[in-house]
Amino acid sequence: MSSEATKKKYEANILPRWGSLASIKKLVGENKTVLDVGCASGYLGELLMKEGNIVYGIDGNKEAIEIARKHYKEAVYFDLNDTNPDRLESLFDGVTFDIIVFADVLEHLLDPETVLRNFGKLLKPNGKVIISLPNVALWRVRLNLLFGQFNYTDYGVLDRTHLHLYTFKTGKELTQNSGFQVLSDQGALNFYAFGVLMQTFPFLKTLLGIHIIIEAKKNV
Repeated sequence: MSSEATKKKYEANILPRWGSLASIKKLVGENKTVLDVGCASGYLGELLMKEGNIVYGIDGNKEAIEIARKHYKEAVYFDLNDTNPDRLESLFDGVTFDIIVFADVLEHLLDPETVLRNFGKLLKPNGKVIISLPNVALWRVRLNLLFGQFNYTDYGVLDRTHLHLYTFKTGKELTQNSGFQVLSDQGALNFYAFGVLMQTFPFLKTLLGIHIIIEAKKNV
């Protein structure tokens, strides 16, 4: 889902119980120092700060960053395709993070593996990353493929700005290849009935989950 579409949902006070934002919020918990990578205008940061978290944001959209600065302790503009680790590490004056969130951003980047590795250097020793990726193995995509259709859209799983497509398997491989150990993975979606079904039968997450939510820690 595009950042604008997500923002509209949030502004309408709609936070699906099984959705990606609710899932990320639950995994982050309370009273953490958090970095929101690809923070857009700050809708996720607003949710996390209500739980007592100290939240920093970073994004490659200058207009969005100006809005995000109203919500975050600090929000900085940075080209997320810049893979120079020295420039990244100088942005927050030595601040390190309990959790770094990548909410629907890695699929838009040229080299997501290097980006994950570089941001991992900003984690505290026991810090974690939480990653949200679109699930290209979603049932709707599979059904369309059965009829020879694979059409990009303005937002969603087949957002035309996605440079990479992920399944649960390849999403976990990305995380592991970037120097992390996967602690958990779950599906997220906006439909309550499907959410109950997925929670009851977890093996259905690869079919029903719109988002892949991965929690991981750095390898030691």
